[in-house]
Amino acid sequence: MVVKMIKMVCLLSLLLACIANAIASDNKVFFAKQKLQVATIAFEKQMDKCFSNAKKISSTELQIDGISLEMTKTAIDYMHYSALSACMKIQYESYLKAAYFYKAVTPSKVKNDIDSFVSSTWVSELDAEYKFKQLPKSVQQHFEKLAVLQTPFDAMSLILELDNPSL
Repeated sequence: MVVKMIKMVCLLSLLLACIANAIASDNKVFFAKQKLQVATIAFEKQMDKCFSNAKKISSTELQIDGISLEMTKTAIDYMHYSALSACMKIQYESYLKAAYFYKAVTPSKVKNDIDSFVSSTWVSELDAEYKFKQLPKSVQQHFEKLAVLQTPFDAMSLILELDNPSL
């Protein structure tokens, strides 16, 4: 779900940058468009790399005896965002810089699209972090110390396994 949303936004960014070519009457807009295109492509390539290297982990690797299913899902959600964020950090920052520069030099419609992507991404990440921080400290520490959750992993398969242990 997160991947589809991010890919859609990347494609939207490329589309908006291409459309802006028609209105790129000044060098600054053209420069911003090029920066956004390069940053978007790098962002998408890194995202693909992060997800292609994502490990499929089993619920048995989590050592969750005594931790409720809901707490485990909350922790998995946050740890997934955290691992993906670490994997994407440089490209994400480059994308944001290019997007906000582009936003500063283009019409207001583009500004709203960029703001919407950035705010929805940050809201999702911060909401996951907030929910994680509401868990007991011992549960937080348990999941934070698990090496398998420090790099991108297949969170959806893990959640499905937890929801349906017979699969």
